[in-house]
Amino acid sequence: MEPIDPIATVETTAGMLRALDKMTGDVTDIDMGVREQRQVYRLVVELGACRAPEDGSGAGTMGFVKIWDTKGEAPELVFSGWMFADSPALSAMDHPRYDVWLVTCR
Repeated sequence: MEPIDPIATVETTAGMLRALDKMTGDVTDIDMGVREQRQVYRLVVELGACRAPEDGSGAGTMGFVKIWDTKGEAPELVFSGWMFADSPALSAMDHPRYDVWLVTCR
């Protein structure tokens, strides 16, 4: 079996994530720039990097995301890692109330 070459990607300047409040069913799209933070529900979401395939296919789009829950006295980091647009369950945030996933980079 031959090894698979990694997908060639390029850095992008912005991305879109989607957030779901599992209690209310409310869905919110989060358009944001790289290295930007946004308050969504009681979460603070930061898009640290966003990479898209060079060929523009969309398969292989990934973003480095950090998410804090602000419910307590001090914000608690609940996710830090790469999210993959075409496989959201591969690296998912584990939170009892909210889901956040990467949709695209641009």
